[in-house]
Amino acid sequence: TDPDKKPVTDFEANWTKEPDVSKPGKSTGTVEITYPDGSKETVEVPVTVRDANGHTQADKNDPKTPGNKVKVDDPTKLTDGEKEDVVKAVEDANKDDNGNSTLPDGTKITVGDNGDVTVTYPDGSKDTIPGDKVVEGKTDADKTDVTVPGTKVEVGDPTKLTDGEKGQVEEAIKDANPNLPDGTKITVADDGTATILYPDGSYKVIDGQDLVTKPGQTTADQVTPVVPGDKVTVVDPNHLTDAEKDQVKTNVEKANQNNFPAGTVVMVADDGTATITYPDGSVDQISAADLITKPMAAGQAGKGTGTTTTNGQGAPAGQGKADQAKTLPQTGNEQGSLLAASGLGMLLLGMLGLGGKRKKED
Repeated sequence: TDPDKKPVTDFEANWTKEPDVSKPGKSTGTVEITYPDGSKETVEVPVTVRDANGHTQADKNDPKTPGNKVKVDDPTKLTDGEKEDVVKAVEDANKDDNGNSTLPDGTKITVGDNGDVTVTYPDGSKDTIPGDKVVEGKTDADKTDVTVPGTKVEVGDPTKLTDGEKGQVEEAIKDANPNLPDGTKITVADDGTATILYPDGSYKVIDGQDLVTKPGQTTADQVTPVVPGDKVTVVDPNHLTDAEKDQVKTNVEKANQNNFPAGTVVMVADDGTATITYPDGSVDQISAADLITKPMAAGQAGKGTGTTTTNGQGAPAGQGKADQAKTLPQTGNEQGSLLAASGLGMLLLGMLGLGGKRKKED
């Protein structure tokens, strides 16, 4: 402006540093301005470069919202750690199958105190994800750690507890968890499973097998391991690699995630046999034949070896329980042998009858 504060229009401006306009985004250039009195001034000029259609990167991108909300103590005032969790959740939600970001390089994600997410693209344009789409307050169940009683309640029938036994289970849980919120209710089902219901309606469940036991019975007596539906294909069934053992272990644990009590340990031997050790020290096993298979040799395909890599639905293991011995069905070859023997007997009887007839005629 001139001394009268009116805009100066007769000035000369020249780029001393031109902005980069070769691609969409933000860039900064430097301009030298020469006024009528000969004085000069250098100023920085920010420039936003749009694509050929005039679209910003915000116009062309639609950031995805995380599938699961981040649980926070106070949705109106996130901590720095909670904000970092939100940033990571948004970053993870916007990755392809190879783990690469689908957002333009240089995109920045910031989170406000209320959880609002701002996605700022390299060209300066922005997208916003409302906080209530990405965060939620923690429930009483989220905030409260539940301790399983160290000693199980001995009951007459673990499948049908009496009212008195249910009361003992409830008291055992209360003793192990003295800091439960006021108003928390504990209910115990017939099988000993306990549901802890908090004042806000959230809840946690403790499985009955972690709470009750029958005198003289071990965990192995009460639990039947489930055989995984899929077998692991191994190179040498007598000497599994560590990776093969890990896969067998994972399969067993996954098939029994709602079956084994907390603290159960699964170990896999060189031959693929899985040994399950329960917290009380009792043990179950799953045979290697139920867990692993060897690749079919070349030229054997279609010959009916009976070896498959999929068992279908998971089934209870046959090991560790004396009353679970299985009788294998007869094969077609055995039936064929019986039929052949029967046919041979009929042939001999026919020949004897024919010989007797001829002797009588003579």
